[in-house]
Amino acid sequence: MSEYIYTEKAEKRAEALGLEERKAGTVAMIGHKPLQGGMTAQAWKKKGYVIEV
Repeated sequence: MSEYIYTEKAEKRAEALGLEERKAGTVAMIGHKPLQGGMTAQAWKKKGYVIEV
């Protein structure tokens, strides 16, 4: 299973939108669980919000 972490772009975007903090380099979360592969992970990766490690 791959792990995804937030990028600096995600951190800045979340801050601009007033969303919950998303620190670059931390594990990407969705619904209080780590982001796993699938459509959401691929969409966030394509937008540059996460990278796969």
